Amino acid sequence: MNTLFAVNKWHRIYSIYSHICPKISTVWSLLLTSMVYSFNKTEQGYFLKIEGDLDLYSSYNLKEDVKKVYLSAPDDLTIDLSGLNYIDSAGIAFLIDIKKSSMQKGKKCEIQNIPGDILRMFRSLRVDTILQIR
Repeated sequence: MNTLFAVNKWHRIYSIYSHICPKISTVWSLLLTSMVYSFNKTEQGYFLKIEGDLDLYSSYNLKEDVKKVYLSAPDDLTIDLSGLNYIDSAGIAFLIDIKKSSMQKGKKCEIQNIPGDILRMFRSLRVDTILQIR
């Protein structure tokens, strides 16, 4: 069984059981993701530190948590990616969505400490211009 099939199989199981039992949903989501994040309020605004993999599974829950708190508050956001190992298109979409939502609300969203290999990928895809990374 190849890895892609295995992941899709587990995702289908997760999708089915997440509607039946929220507790099982939480356990499955923890098994399917290898990302840890901290989201704190500081004197300068909110600070989000992401470690591990920012992918389809992890970005969904993170997006909901961040939007729920951050977009309703008047503070700015700093996203620290120093511990990021991997990012896929869903993870990039998360960053673009948060940046876009911040700009629409007149807030500042700064992304910092991007690992070199991920920064090179951002530059080759021109994501650095969208995210306004210097």
